[in-house]
Amino acid sequence: MARYIFTPEDTRKSHEVRVYHPLSEETRKKISKSHIGVKLSDEHRQRLSEARLRYYQEHPEMKFEHTKQFKGKAKTLESRLKIGAGRRKYLQEHPEAREAFATLATGRAKTKEHRKKLALAHTGLKASQEAREKMSLARRGVPKTPEYKKKMRLKWQDSNFISKMITLWNTKPNKAELALLNLLKEICPNQFEYNGDFSLGISLNGYIPDFVNINGRKQVIEFFGSYWHQKPSRGEKNRVKHYKEIGWDCLVVWDIELRNPESLKQKIQAFVGGG
Repeated sequence: MARYIFTPEDTRKSHEVRVYHPLSEETRKKISKSHIGVKLSDEHRQRLSEARLRYYQEHPEMKFEHTKQFKGKAKTLESRLKIGAGRRKYLQEHPEAREAFATLATGRAKTKEHRKKLALAHTGLKASQEAREKMSLARRGVPKTPEYKKKMRLKWQDSNFISKMITLWNTKPNKAELALLNLLKEICPNQFEYNGDFSLGISLNGYIPDFVNINGRKQVIEFFGSYWHQKPSRGEKNRVKHYKEIGWDCLVVWDIELRNPESLKQKIQAFVGGG
C-alpha cells in the first residue's frame, strides 16, 4: 500500500485551494457534542492559538468570514461568564496585551450607531453591589484633567445629554428617597416634587437636584447617602455653596436622618419656613 507523507509546504498549498462551505446546523451540533468533556492541555491550546493567528495573518479575509458566522447569535450566560473569565486570565498573564488593547482603543471615536448599540445593550442592566463597590474604589484617587472637568460640566448643562444619561442609567427613586418624598408630602404638601430622575426637567448649573420646590420658590433638597457622598468634593458644604452662588437655597438630608423622623421634620420645617 502506498503511503503519502505531507510536508508543511503541501499542507499550506492545500489550505490555499480549499473551498470553505458553511456547516449545516446538524453538523455544528455533532461537532459541539463531540467536544463536550474534552479538556485540552495548555500546550495544545497554545499551539492552536498560534496556528490560528498565523492562519488569519495569511488569510485576513477568512477572519471576517468566520466572525460573520457568529454575528447575531445570542450567547448563554454561562458562555459569557466563561469568555469573560478566560479573557481576564489572559490579560493578567499577558500585561503587554492589555497595554496593546488600551493603546488601540485610546482616542478612537465611536460612531453614532455604535454608541446607540451600547446604550441599548446597557438599558435596564443593574450592576451588583459588589460590582458597584469595585467601580467606586477603582475611580477613587484617579485625577481628572481640568479639560475633562470643563467638558463634562458643559455636557451636564445640556438637557438632551442629561435625558440620554438618565435613560441609560434607568434612574428611579430608591426606597429611602421615596420615604423622604412621603415625609415632604406630609410636612409641606404640594410644595416639593422628586426630580432625581430629571422628570421635572430641572438642571441647575450641571447638577440635578433630588427635590425641587414647584411653587416658584428657589429651594431644593438634596438627599445624600453615607456611602456615595463621603468624599469632601461631594460634601454638604460644597453643594450648598454651589446652589447659593446661583441664587438657590439648598437643604441636605442624609440617609441616617431618616431614622429619627421627628428631628428631620423640624429640620425641614425650619428650612421651608426660613426660605
